[in-house]
Amino acid sequence: ELSEFDIRYESRKALKAQVLEDFVAEMTNQSSPTNGADKWTIFVDGASNATCAGAGIILENENGIMIEVSLALSFPTSNNQAEYEAFLAGLGLAEDMQAKEIKINTDSQLVASQVLGEYQAKNDNLSEYLTL
Repeated sequence: ELSEFDIRYESRKALKAQVLEDFVAEMTNQSSPTNGADKWTIFVDGASNATCAGAGIILENENGIMIEVSLALSFPTSNNQAEYEAFLAGLGLAEDMQAKEIKINTDSQLVASQVLGEYQAKNDNLSEYLTL
């Protein structure tokens, strides 16, 4: 039916990390309400299945400014690896926003406990994330 109107579906392409950082840098200037906001709260979530994987990040500062980001991961990954990717992307964005203090929230008990040193990373793929 769509072909009669010359409409085609194109899937969204994944953003590269540098493109995302460039966007944040471009949107942040000296008069931006994000400047001077030292405290940021970050919410991260990652997910994967047999065909695709992704990560979602929400940053919110003390002034109520909210930044929402979703990433498509273009490599085979487990759910736990996707959670780590979301976690690290959230930290990178907080650094780009010049956050002085962050509180990061994840629904992954494994990632939270490994980052806090409460659990050991027995899987080599996951232990690599702890060295970053």
